[in-house]
Amino acid sequence: MVSVIVPAYNAERWLDAAVASVTAQTVRDWELVLVDDGSTDGTPALCDHLAAGDRRIRILHTTNGGLSAARNNGLDVACGEWVTFLDADDLLHPLFLETMLSAAHRTGADIVNCAMLEFHGEQVHFAGVQEPIHIDQYDPVQALRFGMYQRHGIHTSASGKIYRRGLWETERFTPGTWYEDLDVFYRIWTHCRRFAQLDVVLYAYRQHSGSFLHNYTPRRQDVLDVTARMEEWTAANIPELLPAARDRRMSAAFNIFLLSERAVRSGQCVRQDVQDLQHRCFDIIRERRAGSLLGRHTRPKNRLGAFLSYFGPSSLRILS
Repeated sequence: MVSVIVPAYNAERWLDAAVASVTAQTVRDWELVLVDDGSTDGTPALCDHLAAGDRRIRILHTTNGGLSAARNNGLDVACGEWVTFLDADDLLHPLFLETMLSAAHRTGADIVNCAMLEFHGEQVHFAGVQEPIHIDQYDPVQALRFGMYQRHGIHTSASGKIYRRGLWETERFTPGTWYEDLDVFYRIWTHCRRFAQLDVVLYAYRQHSGSFLHNYTPRRQDVLDVTARMEEWTAANIPELLPAARDRRMSAAFNIFLLSERAVRSGQCVRQDVQDLQHRCFDIIRERRAGSLLGRHTRPKNRLGAFLSYFGPSSLRILS
């Protein structure tokens, strides 16, 4: 059985569609754990209504604790041999569970990762799943390397994957962080024996004006602390991956530098508001740019940022 964990905070507008994408799965042996994270809109009533129509849907009504706490609460009660995470405004391909489980059984993988599709609006049109599906297989160090370098389609989102339930016995999401997926993936992946990567789109994530990752707020600085923890953990546990972790931290600093610059140019804030932050970002970039510039696996965007940084902060601002 697969436990599908869906945190929902004021998700009344999208939740029905997300749940419908679960009930439409060709695999029927699943449970859906809906975690109402202290919603103040119609989400609690909608959760109860959805559960009344399907015995496989379980509801947790909790006080608001954020996405990490909601996912942790779902993990605490999940009964499946496998676990997957679905955000309340996203959708699964009808063949998501069937295809992912088949790949896990064929490869013996503890984590299976699929390609993801970004969409806008109400509907998404998934392509058909063509057999045979190409599956790349990695040991945990290889998967972590490509995840940190953001290469070969291996994304570090908690969604778009199935996990063998036992991987979460000793690990949890960190409450209070705004980059909960980035903060936990390396700790989880290191426990797997094999990581399988599919080249087929089975998960769709919705983009809208309120999407966190496309807007600058001071909370975005959290990614600098999250990637600092990743770098420290990597140095202590898998030092051969330290160049990859350093590159990922440089990438985070590069991204926040550009987002803050765009916020200044769009009038969201004044330069004085982000001056210290940009100095911090540039210090991180300067300390890691040589490794990223020369790294064999560095993606082109990071290589360009590393090169331009040698001409000073103003050179990075032209990219915003």
